Amino acid sequence: MMNNIKIRPAAIDDTPVIIDFQMKMALESEGITLNHSILTEGVKAVFHDPSKGRYLVAEFRGRVIASLMLTSEWSDWNNKMVWW
Repeated sequence: MMNNIKIRPAAIDDTPVIIDFQMKMALESEGITLNHSILTEGVKAVFHDPSKGRYLVAEFRGRVIASLMLTSEWSDWNNKMVWW
């Protein structure tokens, strides 16, 4: 079954599902409800400015089932940029 999951770079059209995932994750993990407008602008900002990060999504049977945002951060411990 795992070979039916496709990982791909997210597209701007994936914004609504990424927002939904983020809203649910914040509620489940932190017990907070994010401001939908601020979150929407934050997700869109990543698509409009690649220096902020990038999203990947996992698809199963044409439906996005997961997302991941990669953002870089300077690590003084490692003397290099790391994904966060």
